[in-house]
Amino acid sequence: LLLLSVSDSYGLLKGAIIMLNIRFVWQSFKIMFDLLKMNSKMLELYQTLCCEAFDFMVLHHRTKEAKKIFDLMSAQVKAAQKMEAQPLEYEGIPNRIELSRYEHLIKMLDLRYILIGKALNLHYYAECWKAYDDLLYLSKRFETAAKEEKLNTGKYEQLYYIHLSELVRVAEFPLHHAFALYSCLLYTSPSPRDQRGSRMPSSA
Repeated sequence: LLLLSVSDSYGLLKGAIIMLNIRFVWQSFKIMFDLLKMNSKMLELYQTLCCEAFDFMVLHHRTKEAKKIFDLMSAQVKAAQKMEAQPLEYEGIPNRIELSRYEHLIKMLDLRYILIGKALNLHYYAECWKAYDDLLYLSKRFETAAKEEKLNTGKYEQLYYIHLSELVRVAEFPLHHAFALYSCLLYTSPSPRDQRGSRMPSSA
């Protein structure tokens, strides 16, 4: 990509070829995202592709495409919600993501925490705010699903507030920052989970 700064026509030609190759790679990633996003057996591969695509675009200064990864993740949640709302229409689809299953939700949450952490380091704050809408929804669904399986959700609730505290700190919301840190400390407390109750907020 350094060839883009070369003034001679040969260098510019090579630079144009490189940019075309990057666009081809990006379009290939998008096709794979569409194929894998609703297959529960492929969630780990989907997570790997999202992270690699994000890192690739950041490395090559393709900020616009890197930020679009968050739009693709949001589309995954919307597609899962649609399938859940219309079960008869999607009944025959094998291995589809189910928002009532904690093992599916865990992988979806893990991906978002990884990319939000990367985006915070790069100051992509608008994308982080967008991701928190889905993150809040998934966290609540995970809390409900985990209770049915009698699982501890403290790790994910703590991660939620760790990331949220950093985001509201940068946004200069001191009261929200204090609340996020307080909630994070509650989840690291040795007191029983049922005494603390749910601290997931109604909105980010």
